[in-house]
Amino acid sequence: MMADQELRAGGGSPALHDSAIVSQSPSAHGVAGPVSHTQWITGCAIRVTTLSGEVVEGEVYAVDEASTESLILRLPNTTRATLPSVFDYRIIATRFIKNAVYISGAQGAPIAEPSYVCVDEMKRRKAKAVFKAKEAIAQIGVGVTPEAQNVFDSLAKTMGCRWDGQSIVVLDMVTIRSPYGEGDCELDTSLGNDGALTQVKLLLRECHRRESGPVA
Repeated sequence: MMADQELRAGGGSPALHDSAIVSQSPSAHGVAGPVSHTQWITGCAIRVTTLSGEVVEGEVYAVDEASTESLILRLPNTTRATLPSVFDYRIIATRFIKNAVYISGAQGAPIAEPSYVCVDEMKRRKAKAVFKAKEAIAQIGVGVTPEAQNVFDSLAKTMGCRWDGQSIVVLDMVTIRSPYGEGDCELDTSLGNDGALTQVKLLLRECHRRESGPVA
């Protein structure tokens, strides 16, 4: 990718030369105004709207119109106050750009090259994200009613819960079977005690009370 290549509103990219694109660029006298077919050099801050409606702001890091037809933006560092030199980068295919707006010119020294990417760290982040996704999916009951899912979600706020078929298992000690009332609770006495069963029943009672609403 060519870090010194210019981003052109009237360049070779189908999205960037579209007449619907409006950009803000300084005039010859330094006053910003709406223009078309302008040029943005690397380091300029722009706001891009994609065809899906997503809005992304950042500094132009590089543009590759010749092969990948993509734009790379360096995103503002808003989450790493203790690491001011660490940034995230966003790659956007230019054919998916609906609108691009100029915000400001390049500030100070040229944008530095991105820091070394640790592949092992990327693998750890991926594994963590996959684990969280699987964990979230496991919280959704299969073949259960919305009421059953509401009971699960309510209990899961304060206790560890998992699905076992259509039954809810709380703290790996108490199993709640359909229709998920207090009388449908069963304690595994080898793992828990009556206190755990009592606590689950109290939470179930409160959950059903909220679901049924105030008594007239």
